[in-house]
Formats: sequence, structure tokens, C-alpha cells
Amino acid sequence: MSSEQAGERSYLPFLAGGYYLAVNLSQLLRVVERIEEPEPEVFNLSQYLAGKGEKARYYLEILAGGKKRFIAVDEIEPVKDYQLALWLDFPKIMRRRENQAISGFFFDGMKMIALIDFEKFNFGSEK
Repeated sequence: MSSEQAGERSYLPFLAGGYYLAVNLSQLLRVVERIEEPEPEVFNLSQYLAGKGEKARYYLEILAGGKKRFIAVDEIEPVKDYQLALWLDFPKIMRRRENQAISGFFFDGMKMIALIDFEKFNFGSEK
């Protein structure tokens, strides 16, 4: 993704497992505040990233691989376009199967935010 392409889209930044991440709004169906467990299986992204079993405060309902999925995250922030943020491609030398879902990084002057593509994410239950 070029810096021009990165600035043309809107993203939902969120916190999971102590990491700042963002998802493209085109993959996001809705954000649900956690009141009770939703019917479908929930993927706890905080536990996956940090190994912590803490209760997430929000669910991101996303569309990935033609399926609706619920992703548990700790915090969400307002939607941003990151037009003025610095875009950094993921270093090719560090690319592995485990990190293929990270498209690259935004630096907004305060923090580094990893852009996650749930279409490329390995949810572990499917082969």
C-alpha cells in the first residue's frame, strides 16, 4: 500500500493486548459493547497477542473470508482517516506466516498503529 492509498481510507483504531491496531472500515460491520457473549464464537485478540485472559470491553463484528466473525478487543477509539500519518510498509525481511495480517504501520506523531487485515488473519481454527 502506498502512502497515498493509506490516506484515502478510514480506519477504526483499537487497543488489544497492549498493542495499538487499526482495521479498515470496509471490513468492519459494527462495534458492540460487551454486555454478554454473542452467539457465534468470539476470537479474543487480546489473549492471542498478549496471552492475557482478561475480559474484553468491545466486540468488532467483521467480515473476513466471507464469514461474520466477532473479535474481542480492549478499547476502541474514534474513526480516523490517517491522511496526515506517516505510512510504513511492513519490512519484507521480517515477513512470516504468523504476521501476514499486518499490512504495515501508521505513525500519527504520538504512537505506532499496526494496520491489520482480517482477510489475511490466521484464526487458528481453520486449516
